[in-house]
Amino acid sequence: MSQHQKWIRKLDKIVSDHVSGQPCLVCGSRSGTVPHHLLNRRHLSGRWDLDIVVPLCNEHHNTSNEIAAHSPNPEAQKAFDNWVKDLYPEKAQKVLDKRRDIWYGITINWETIHADLKAQFQE
Repeated sequence: MSQHQKWIRKLDKIVSDHVSGQPCLVCGSRSGTVPHHLLNRRHLSGRWDLDIVVPLCNEHHNTSNEIAAHSPNPEAQKAFDNWVKDLYPEKAQKVLDKRRDIWYGITINWETIHADLKAQFQE
């Protein structure tokens, strides 16, 4: 496993552990919440940004036909995106800002990201 992959796993675990047990952003359920990345995880500029990683229960992450981030129903996905834009405009704006970072390119500093995450959780 490369050093790059080790850092990704380490940082993903920190975020996952932080989100686990937090209430679902949509319904408030604390059962089986997982981190949902408002910006696709492949974009490292936002992968561990807690402003755009939100807790979702399985229903609102994957299965609801009404509102879910990764529902098999495209209308439920659109409803989720619109819901975030309406209720959390600062999160939606941050996603747009991160997308801009992708176009301009960023350099990943693993140690800084790790230190920032740990500091956030100690507050």
